[in-house]
Amino acid sequence: MSARGIMPSYAYKAYTERGKKREGRIEAAGTSDAEQALWLEGLKIVELNPAPPKKTMADYFPSLYQISRQDLILFTRQLATFVGAGVAMTRALTVIAEETASPLFKRVILTVLDDLERGQNLSESLVK
Repeated sequence: MSARGIMPSYAYKAYTERGKKREGRIEAAGTSDAEQALWLEGLKIVELNPAPPKKTMADYFPSLYQISRQDLILFTRQLATFVGAGVAMTRALTVIAEETASPLFKRVILTVLDDLERGQNLSESLVK
């Protein structure tokens, strides 16, 4: 399993007990787990390789799903100003989220705020 908690995917080619060819993807913690899962399905594996990650909407429309460098710079400046002035981190994030024009960035800031309110560190939340 990856550091983000996502299981790797494996592409396989195999044959059923009746000799019918089957191709697909399987998620498993490792190659041996993938092999075992396919074997338990009664498949004879011909090929098993790590699969490339599936494309997401963000891969097809990156400008709709990315936060601009300018938004990040503005965010860090605003956050530094608020914290330097003694404003609580949660209040600072709330105000910044309210003033952010980008709906995507607003969701990200509110997610970070929610993580902080649940006791997570700022650095841990920002890694996501």
